[in-house]
Amino acid sequence: MNTSSAHRLARVAAPPVPRLRRALPAVAERAAGVPTGPLVLEAAVAAAAALTFAFHALAGRTLVPGDYSSLGALLAVLLACAVPLTAVQGAVTVEVARRLGDREVAVDGRGLLRRVAVAAVLASSALTLAAPLLAAVLRLESTLAVIVAAWWLAANAPAAVGRGLLLGAGRLADVAASLAGGALLRLAAVVVLAPAFGLVGAVGASVMGELAAFLVALRACRRARLLEPGAALVATRWGDAGLALRMQVALWLFAGAAPVLGRRALPAADVGAFAAMATAASACLFLPQAVATCALPRFVRQGSRRQLRSMVATTLGLGLLTGAPLWLAPQLVLSLLFGPGFHPQRSVMLLLCLHMAGLGVLGTLAQFGVARGHGSAAVMAAGLVTAAAAGEVVTDPTALAAVLCAATVPVVLVAAVRARRRAPVIGVGSCTS
Repeated sequence: MNTSSAHRLARVAAPPVPRLRRALPAVAERAAGVPTGPLVLEAAVAAAAALTFAFHALAGRTLVPGDYSSLGALLAVLLACAVPLTAVQGAVTVEVARRLGDREVAVDGRGLLRRVAVAAVLASSALTLAAPLLAAVLRLESTLAVIVAAWWLAANAPAAVGRGLLLGAGRLADVAASLAGGALLRLAAVVVLAPAFGLVGAVGASVMGELAAFLVALRACRRARLLEPGAALVATRWGDAGLALRMQVALWLFAGAAPVLGRRALPAADVGAFAAMATAASACLFLPQAVATCALPRFVRQGSRRQLRSMVATTLGLGLLTGAPLWLAPQLVLSLLFGPGFHPQRSVMLLLCLHMAGLGVLGTLAQFGVARGHGSAAVMAAGLVTAAAAGEVVTDPTALAAVLCAATVPVVLVAAVRARRRAPVIGVGSCTS
């Protein structure tokens, strides 16, 4: 081999270190432009949902059937209480996003956080006094479990404000840490407390998880200078809060309609399987809700038609993708989640997944409406009333699932048309782009 050939071979075999070093800054610069916050938040929501399913699985295997039924009733009440708090979170997000725009400046949300925390403590105290009455209404044997559940509100309300401040400032990774941290501690606590204290321990685990989520959000707010003394004050507008509340209540009622209508319309033999399929299909809402939540500040700052189309397509795709394993292998999914005693129908599961995926899109449109100052709560209410009326005349699970789908589609289309009319044509951003 001559000298020139050896030099050529050496150049081919040797790693192109100088070129690699020159290329790395450009790669790093491009990678820095990728908004990882939304991805982290979506992953955290998915993880929190999985941890919630694990919580129910552990509670169901630890508690006696009667106590697990009582836990389900209490958690349903807490979920209803969380709806207005979600609206408060949305209103805080809108106000902070309007105030900050694209800037990173300090704001003072201490007063708002303090007022909400005091109101939540007063509400929890009132519920504590009414615990015997609530226990009687829910047919619960343990009044102490109701008292413990009442103090979940005292932690959840300020946590919602903290997450609203962080979302408005674009601190999505901190919101993700709050959600995932709370769900993880809740799961760890139920492992320890449920065997020792039964129903009270399982409820206490939920309270501890929410308290941990609040503390994580509070620390993040301080780091992000969202509780800065002397900075511009943050105060929610009643119009924003009222609009967000109407939209959240309408969406929550629509999402929870399937098991209620099933209990009224279907024969006793089909009620349990239909309720289980509806609960499993609700997983199609988790990721779309996360995307819509992280999109709210961007909707406030820009809210263009292109951005709206991108977010609708993203949430629809995520909802359909989540639903695919549910209707492709419904028996396997329900056996893993609820045990082997349920016998799902693939056609029913498919229709319910389409219904829930449509509601995921509707959630995105609802967030856009809150950001741009208009709502479609009346349209959602009309769709819900239509589904309830049609559900009274069916007695078959497939027909009832088809009714829910048929009611969802026109509501989504009308809400999309209304949102498009309010959106400016300019703008190219999106939460997931």
